[in-house]
Amino acid sequence: DNVPLLVSLFTDVTEETTSQMVDVFQEYNETVIAVGLCHLSRNDGTFAAADISIGVDFLNEELNQDYNEEHSIGILQATRKIAVNFLSPEELKFVSSVAARSCAFNIQRGSMGHLPKIIGTARASLEAAIAATIFVAQGGLSLAFLAILCPCAAYTITPIIPVGGALLYLSLILPIIGLAMAMTDPKDDSMTVVPEKNDETVIFPRREGDRSIEGARFSYHAVLRALPAPIFAQILHLIVFGELVVAIDPSFMETYCDINSSTTSTIWLKAIRCEALAEYEGDARYLSGVIMLAEMIFCVLISSAGFVFRTKSLINEKPWKKNRFWAYSVLICISIVIIFVTLSIESIFPTMPWYFYILSIIAPFTCLAVGEAVKTVDLRHATRAEMLRRLQFETRLGMWSPK
Repeated sequence: DNVPLLVSLFTDVTEETTSQMVDVFQEYNETVIAVGLCHLSRNDGTFAAADISIGVDFLNEELNQDYNEEHSIGILQATRKIAVNFLSPEELKFVSSVAARSCAFNIQRGSMGHLPKIIGTARASLEAAIAATIFVAQGGLSLAFLAILCPCAAYTITPIIPVGGALLYLSLILPIIGLAMAMTDPKDDSMTVVPEKNDETVIFPRREGDRSIEGARFSYHAVLRALPAPIFAQILHLIVFGELVVAIDPSFMETYCDINSSTTSTIWLKAIRCEALAEYEGDARYLSGVIMLAEMIFCVLISSAGFVFRTKSLINEKPWKKNRFWAYSVLICISIVIIFVTLSIESIFPTMPWYFYILSIIAPFTCLAVGEAVKTVDLRHATRAEMLRRLQFETRLGMWSPK
């Protein structure tokens, strides 16, 4: 339906209307890339008006070839004689450099095929940087929720978060994964969609009374994706602390709580309700905090697979194929967490019940599944927004083109 609107764009184009078209797009916050012949001086205005300009040199290569053949063979054909007599390669290079002074790139004709790859790489870099930023922010949000949930624990003692582990998480693990995610290759359809950069609909309210549906949805989904990890970590802390306090301080538990290791198979359920543990400061409290933080980090690392592509399902886009640096970084960070836990505790896991191990393995993949469910909603909104951006782009391109 929009073909008639686009016909005049090619049939009635002039230097002036081209420059005006650049202004039209910039008025709607588009980033304009101008590609044109750099030996034509009339393109100088368009190059200067665009955000990024790319000059293409078609004549210099041919003229150099003709010039070299003339000197090597010593025979002048009529067309070559005119070219050599009136414009030497040095003169053409000078004219091109003057007309292309506003261009960020000045490429030869044979390099035109690299332009889609350059633009695709730029789009992928922007998308990967946004995805990495969102992941780092939500990783910090998960730690914040864990700190908030600790005083709200459903037992008498308040869990503690190891300071060293929290610093390791914030200063090493999150930056490593974030930087690795920023190296993601372009998506398969990166050059067939209208990118969302400079989209003013994806904003937060600027003044009281303003409404931003996209901003509210983004915040709501951020909470949904950040909460499961600290919740699972808190549940595991219940089991670990109850089992450890009986195993490490049996005399304390038997004296003040009337609990011993042979009481029941789910001894931790009774232990966490003991009022005498309100002032407990033994090793079990710190060690259970280590396990709690390690489990939360493990959940965040596994769920990072869903952040590599913000609106693409893991079934459609495999993150380990598009970004091997991310895959290796996750393995390295998991190794760091294991080393941290090993150095902090000794022979604790043999005292844990079997369901502790099952829950600790299921929890990270449950967090990943929650993230994928949230992405299905994001994908629906992103698809609709992309169709609207394409419609608006082509409408401006045709209907609002200068005549």
